[in-house]
Amino acid sequence: MGIFVGILVLSMVSVFAAKKVFEIQETDLVKIKTEAIDPDNDEITYSYGPPLDIQGEWQTGYNDSGRYFVNISASDGKSVSSQIIELIVGNKNQLPYLTENRLTVKEGQVIDLKSLIKDEDNDILKLKFEKPFDKSGIWKTTLGDAGYY
Repeated sequence: MGIFVGILVLSMVSVFAAKKVFEIQETDLVKIKTEAIDPDNDEITYSYGPPLDIQGEWQTGYNDSGRYFVNISASDGKSVSSQIIELIVGNKNQLPYLTENRLTVKEGQVIDLKSLIKDEDNDILKLKFEKPFDKSGIWKTTLGDAGYY
């Protein structure tokens, strides 16, 4: 599902933007709907500067946060009207995850779950571990601990 970020109105006589600044979050789909009015009723073609594609869309991802100034133009083949808009892409938190879904160890080995947790945003994490792990996420396996956990 995308996010519709607004309408840009371009007139071949003068340029007018209904909205010049759009705020979204990382992973949002940007869709710019552009409308131009040509007094001669000529066919109008639109062009969008990066990071938008030729349809005026952009699927943002993680690590796309920042400010983007995008040039949008409308042309009737004889003249061109342009407008620069600003896209502000806000940072979206990424959930921490385990780097391994399955571990195989031998009895007597030590497992440290903290070393298997990754957070792309480098947030400070509050962790809670359950038995057989201690409160620090460590399990010192011993003879007789064989099995599936």
